[in-house]
Amino acid sequence: MQAGEGAPLEVFYSYSHEDEEYRKKLGKHLAVLRRAGLITDWHDRDIDAGTAWQEEIDRHLLSADIVLLLVSASFIASDYRWGDEIKKALARHKEKKARVIPIILHPCGWLMTPLERTAGRAEGQQGDQPVGERARGVRSCRDRDRQSRGRSSER
Repeated sequence: MQAGEGAPLEVFYSYSHEDEEYRKKLGKHLAVLRRAGLITDWHDRDIDAGTAWQEEIDRHLLSADIVLLLVSASFIASDYRWGDEIKKALARHKEKKARVIPIILHPCGWLMTPLERTAGRAEGQQGDQPVGERARGVRSCRDRDRQSRGRSSER
């Protein structure tokens, strides 16, 4: 992951607009980390009018330390999300440049996708539980990142 010592981790949300309510709930769960200066977060609703949207999405996706995938049938059905964002996110995950955290919002056939091999997923629960669990997962990613930076600076 890329964040420098003391720098907040960059979190990127990849989601279907049909699942925006879950992205908003997750943002609320992550507010404590944002306020503590441990993370910054970004999603495509932050794009200003008139901005080249694909370039802006790529810029944030390619600089993110953590990529949160809010997975549902709508997410899987999105050609853009599936064809572009997922490929780039999983490539960065494989290269250890970012951590990809899938959050399974609804039963949706995700086991037939490359996400099946990705650790750190929450699924099959009702209400806010998957979102809340993943918020805790983001915090543990941040804590591990801080610990590894401390060890590398001691060497």
